[in-house]
Amino acid sequence: VGRATVDIEVLLENMKICGNWENPYYDILDYNCNYYTRALMASMDLPSPTVQGEKIFFPPWIPDPGYFHVATFTCRGTKCTGIGGEMKKGEEDSLFATSARKGKCSEGVCHGGGKFISESRSCK
Repeated sequence: VGRATVDIEVLLENMKICGNWENPYYDILDYNCNYYTRALMASMDLPSPTVQGEKIFFPPWIPDPGYFHVATFTCRGTKCTGIGGEMKKGEEDSLFATSARKGKCSEGVCHGGGKFISESRSCK
C-alpha cells in the first residue's frame, strides 16, 4: 500500500467539492455521519469501520457518495448537483427523512464517468 500526505484542510475542503458534504445535504449530527465516515475512509483507501444499519429499511440517499481520493488528487463517486425531483416512495415519512433526504437530487455528476440516473441517484 502506498502512502500519500495531504493537509487536513485540503482534504476536508475537497471532500465538499467532490461530494455532498455541505448544507443543505450533510448534517453530521442528523443523518450522514456513517456515509461521511465511509467516504472519508475510501479517500485514503482504508476500509470503513461503520455499519450502515439504515440500509435495512431503504436504500442510501446516494449509493456511491462522492469523495476526494488522496493518492490521486481526484474526485470519485457521485455528487448531487441539482436540488429537485421527488423522494422515493416511503422516504417522506421515514425517521431518516432529514436534511440529506430533503435535499432531493434531480441532477448529478459521475466523477468516474457515466450517466447520472436521478431515479436511483446513482451513475451507470
